[in-house]
Amino acid sequence: ALPISQPDAETAIERSKPRWLHDVRSAVALAAPESGPAPEGVGLLEDCRRGPSGLVFVRCTFTSPHWPDGPGVVVEQALVDTGSSDCELREGFLRRLPQLPVVARGVMYETSTGGEAYDAYEVVITVQGRRCAAVLTVVPEERFMLGADEPCSDEALLGHFAMAALGLVVDTAQRRALSWEQVHELASCPAAETGDDPMGQSLHVAGRGQAHRRSGLQVAPRYLPGTGCAMPVFLSALPAMPKMTMSEVDPHGNPVVPVTYVSCAFLSPLAPEGPVAFVNAALVDTGSSDCELREGFVRKLGQLPTVATGAMYETVAGRQAFDSYEVLLVIEGRACATVITVIPENRFDEGAEDPASDEAVVGLAALSA
Repeated sequence: ALPISQPDAETAIERSKPRWLHDVRSAVALAAPESGPAPEGVGLLEDCRRGPSGLVFVRCTFTSPHWPDGPGVVVEQALVDTGSSDCELREGFLRRLPQLPVVARGVMYETSTGGEAYDAYEVVITVQGRRCAAVLTVVPEERFMLGADEPCSDEALLGHFAMAALGLVVDTAQRRALSWEQVHELASCPAAETGDDPMGQSLHVAGRGQAHRRSGLQVAPRYLPGTGCAMPVFLSALPAMPKMTMSEVDPHGNPVVPVTYVSCAFLSPLAPEGPVAFVNAALVDTGSSDCELREGFVRKLGQLPTVATGAMYETVAGRQAFDSYEVLLVIEGRACATVITVIPENRFDEGAEDPASDEAVVGLAALSA
């Protein structure tokens, strides 16, 4: 962790320059606050909460790199989003902070609706007595107003690089953020022999689920009651995963953003022994409740059960309506039933107005299952 100190008589020009970061999509660990980290138990942390969406939130403090001990802004529920490289903060909160150094202006970030340009700033973030310098973009204040065209409900977002610099990981099953020390402590504890399903859900064997129910031309889900959920399943035979090497470039030929990806396979619950869509690098995104899959891959699977039509999801461009489907997802020899929405194939075309580079996204519900 890098040492920090309060500024003496720095000029406005000096304060406009980042203290620790040289580019976006980066973060560095800093020395803990002088008061030291707050005592923590292994149980659910007091400052780590589960919101109505079932996603993971943490209590965090934002301060200026030139005044790391304050004044600052405390956000009670910042969304933990490993699918986002950098962090976000509501514009009204940003105004309460002293001047933040500018890391870069007009930086292009890929969002669920295409590329967007943002100014990026350096900020100090403190979570659970741990501190880092991270990159921050601003969420316009009008998105939080009643009746906004592009509404937003997350006042702050903690991205992949900040989580890494803070030494925190996401416990997807319990929907909480843990330090590596807590992870090791939990790993050393004997598992409770309650006989209960650790996920609190029944396990189903594919092929023994409920009968297919048709509603018009749609097929009802076999396992899931709605969006925002997933459950483990046992498959009589897992698909043989091909040997795949993670590419260093995305489908558009651009360098891959160094966040977390997994190789995985998607199958139809209606034909678990049938066609398989293999994805070399699916984005691991704890900020998304459900999964996403490229339209061309969805077509390979044939008919899928429909979970919901026109389900509303919050995106960077506000709430958007998507049809959602039930699929089987296989990662590292584990299988679950989960929900996907479809990424239009034309977003992968050369020169697309709203390009997408992730052929699949694995959301928090699937990770938990």
